This record gives sequence, structure tokens and C-alpha cells, in this order.
Amino acid sequence: MLFGDQGSGKTFLCKIIQDLIDPNLVGVQTFPSNEKDLVIAANHSHILFYDNMRDIKPSMADKLCIAATGGHLTARRLYTDCELQTHRLHVALVLNGIHSFLNQPDLSQRSLPLQLLSIDEKNRCSETELLLEFQTDLPAIFRGLLDLTAEILKHLPSVEVSSPERMYDFSQWLAAMEKVEGVPPDVYQTEYSNALNEGMLDSLLDNLLASAVMSFITDGHRNRWSGTPRELLSELNTLVGNRSRYSKDWPQTASALSKRLKPLQAGLRRQGIEIEFGRGKHRNITIINLEAF
Repeated sequence: MLFGDQGSGKTFLCKIIQDLIDPNLVGVQTFPSNEKDLVIAANHSHILFYDNMRDIKPSMADKLCIAATGGHLTARRLYTDCELQTHRLHVALVLNGIHSFLNQPDLSQRSLPLQLLSIDEKNRCSETELLLEFQTDLPAIFRGLLDLTAEILKHLPSVEVSSPERMYDFSQWLAAMEKVEGVPPDVYQTEYSNALNEGMLDSLLDNLLASAVMSFITDGHRNRWSGTPRELLSELNTLVGNRSRYSKDWPQTASALSKRLKPLQAGLRRQGIEIEFGRGKHRNITIINLEAF
């Protein structure tokens, strides 16, 4: 995920990555509106680039999660009644944009957010000139990456991961890279974890319900709150006010509140907020501010 203001070189960086991994005529595209177009694009490229992102619908965010870790999508085969067609969905993606579009905690755990700095006007040059310099240096750059990859693969089976993340294979790769480059153990892994934490926090703050829960338990100086989903919804409604209460992103019933909280559990736990669901005669929700203990 590449974030940056206008003039920070987001699209150009995509072109550089593409030339290194999968040079083709497709290049940087606009984000597809449905999963079918995403699957077709994924099956014809080693890496996909999507430009000028503004927002990702929850349904498409789920498909991006599948694309990152690998999976299959099925649909009815055309001109048949009961035959299935299965499509493999597993591809690397690069998404860039000015706006904060990473608003799903589950997707943020599978992403590496990078913030690009704006290029000062005095330091700018034409894209043609930059591409010419890059093409001149490309053989040396590519050889260096291949040599580094070969050394990492030699150490990969024996390294120990000290800061495991959800994308465990990438944490393992970073552990091997630390060994190859002779840096202290856990340096790259810690940077990766910090980047994930920042990306996760941004996605939670952009989520109306998650940000309300964080304010409810931290700004209110509460260490622990427990009650029914109906009671929690009433408390949160008072906190956010009428404008947010009638948003399509806000739960209108106690049942909807419970359903929307469950996908946020892992992200909130990472920020020191534990949500527990209890069942008995009455359903119960407990929110704990872990940093207070």
C-alpha cells in the first residue's frame, strides 16, 4: 500500500516495481468493480498495480485478503445448470492513493503500508530522464536482487522468527534477510511489526464503529466495561451523536453491533483493547483496556 501526496512518485514507483518483477503492457490500472475482473487480471499477471485508490468496499477487501494468502473462487459454469468453475486467486498487489483507503483491519494485517514523501520542486526531473537512468542501472540492480534472494533462500530453512506476524512467511523471510545482511536480529522484523501496527491503527480510526469503541474505553478513562449488546449500543449512540448514528456504516440493532464487532476483535486487541463475547441467559459483551493493567 503506497500512500503519499501529489508529486510523491507513487505511480512511477509502481512502474519501477513492475519492470523488476513483471514487465508487461498492462501497467498500472484502475481498481476493478467486481471480483470477476480481479480474478481475470490475477490469472494473467505476477503482480497487479492499481492507481488512485479512494475506498475499498468490504466485499472487495475480502477478495484482496484471499489474493494475498491464496484461495479459490467458484461460480456456475456458463451455459450449464449445475457445473462449477473454479478460479485460483493468488497474486501480489500494489495499491496507491492520496486518500486513506485501508479501512478494513483484516486487510491491513496482510499489507505493508509505505508512506512516500513529496518530492521538492528543485529535485524533480522528467519521467523520461528517470526511466533512462533506471534502465541503465537495471542489470546491476536486478543482479543484486537475485544474489540477495539466493543468499536468503540458503538461510531460510534454519532461521528463527522472533516477531511473528500473520503473514508468517514474510516474517521468516525478513529474519533470513537480517542474517544475510549482518544486522542485529529482529531489526527488520520490528520495523515490519511497527508498520503493521500503524496501518492497523489507521484502518481502525477510519472505521466508524472501531473508532467509537476506542474512544469509549480509553477517553472515558474506563479500564473495563461489561453489559448487553443493547446497553453497549445505547452507550455508543450517545457518544457518536445523531449524525453518525444514521450512517450506513453504523449498526442499527444490538444484533448488528455484535456481528460488526467480531471482525474488529483482532485489530482492537493489537491496540490494547480486548473484546469478549459471553453467552448465557443473556448475551454479554466485555471491553477491557489492557494497557490499564
